Formats: sequence, structure tokens, C-alpha cells
Amino acid sequence: MLQNSGNKYKAIPLPGDRDNAFFKLEGVIPTIISNKNVEPLVRPFEEEIDYLPGLVYPMDVYFLKGTPEEVYISEAKILQEKLSNTNIIAALKTLPKELYKLNGEEIVEKIKQRREDLVDYAISFRSIIEERDFLSKPLKGSEDLELNPNLLKCFECDISGSN
Repeated sequence: MLQNSGNKYKAIPLPGDRDNAFFKLEGVIPTIISNKNVEPLVRPFEEEIDYLPGLVYPMDVYFLKGTPEEVYISEAKILQEKLSNTNIIAALKTLPKELYKLNGEEIVEKIKQRREDLVDYAISFRSIIEERDFLSKPLKGSEDLELNPNLLKCFECDISGSN
């Protein structure tokens, strides 16, 4: 969301659950509902991300469009280093014992697999963002601001109109 602070705009990130953390659907009706063609924003948590476009939000386009691929790759590699097996297990062990017992080890394995694919996901994520059009309406939470049309499109868009 954006806030107007005098003659400057301040961007405040709003956290979002992109794949409904550790979301698992079972059964016919839930499987149909979570189909990428029915509800692309409801993605199950599996070893592989099944539909990355469903995880790209308007705020991603607003803030990241035009970011060089090298930035995505370097950030993915940093995340891979920080997501050591020890750190993944320690993080999941903070769940209540009963929850960890249900499927904690399965979640650990899925995170490890996703970690291995992070660079590929980062490159694909960037490609999806670059394919999307600039925004034409304000970000959620910023609807009441009167924004210059270029600032409405993206945070880094030139207010003078050259973007």
C-alpha cells in the first residue's frame, strides 16, 4: 500500500500468504475448487509449485517490474543458503508437537525440494511479472490516494511521464 507523506510517497508492504502456507486439500470438491483454472490464487503446498502465475500479485508487478534478472537470481541464492536443513527443521519444530507429528516431516521435505528449485522459480516469477501489464488501478489499501497516472502504474515509474 502507498501513503502520501507530504511531497513523498511511502510504500508499505502488506504480507500475503501466497500459497496458503502448508495448505493441503483432499477430496473431490476441494480439488476442483483449487484447480488453477477455477481459483488460481488458491495454491496447495506441494514439492513443486504447480501454477506460479497464481502466486504473482499486483503488488509484485507494481514494485518489481523492470528489476533485472540478476537480482532475482542472487536473492534466490541467498535464500537457498539461509534455508539450510538445520534451519528448516528448527523452524518447523516451533509448531505445536501435535501439528508437527501430523505432517511436519512431509512439510520439511517439501520445503527442501522447493529450496532446490528457487533459482528456477525466481527466473519464472520475473518472467511472469515482465509479461504483465502495468497496473491501471491503485494497490489494495491505496485506493483513497490521488496518484499521478505514472505512479499508479508502478512505484519506479517516472512521474514526468517517460515510462
